[in-house]
Amino acid sequence: MLNSRRAVAAITAVLSLTFVGSNFFVPNFRGYDDSLFPIPLPDPLIVPAAYAFAIWGPIFIWLIVGLVWALIKRADDAEWHATRLPLIVSLAVGTFWLPVAVVSPIWATVMICVMLGSALVALYRSPNHNPRVATILECRRFCKAEASPQSASEARPNRPETPKIARRVSLAGGEGEH
Repeated sequence: MLNSRRAVAAITAVLSLTFVGSNFFVPNFRGYDDSLFPIPLPDPLIVPAAYAFAIWGPIFIWLIVGLVWALIKRADDAEWHATRLPLIVSLAVGTFWLPVAVVSPIWATVMICVMLGSALVALYRSPNHNPRVATILECRRFCKAEASPQSASEARPNRPETPKIARRVSLAGGEGEH
C-alpha cells in the first residue's frame, strides 16, 4: 500500500512538470481566434493585459516545489494521498489544455471545468488541521455560522474557537466582532 502511495505521489509530481512544460510546446498562444467561436466576437469588451498572465510564473513554481516537496516528505502520508488522485485528474487534463485551447475554445472550456472540479475536490480533501493555516473551507464554515442566528460556537460545537483574523470576516464583507 505504501509503495502505491509513493507511486501516486511521483505521478502527481511528474504531472506538475508536464502541466508546466506544456506551455513550452505552445509558446505563441495569444488568445482565441474569433472564427473558432460559435458566435464570433471580433472586439471583446474585456481583454487582460499581457502582464496579467505573469501570475502563472509563481503559480507554476509553487506547484512544482510543493509537489516535489510532498513527494520527498509526504509520499506515504494518507491525508496527502487523498488529495493526489483528484489533483492527478486536474494536472493530466491541464497538460493538454493549451494545445486544445488553440483549436477549440469550447473544448478548452469543458477542460477548464473538469480541472476546476477536480482541483476543488483535492482542496476539499486536503488536511486542514494546521492551526497556523486558515483554509477556504474554514472560512466558508465560519461564514455559514455567522449568517445563521446561532452563535459560531453553537453552530460548531466540536470545533475550536475561530481565530481572531477569521472572526473579522463577515458574510457581507464588513468587519465583525474583534
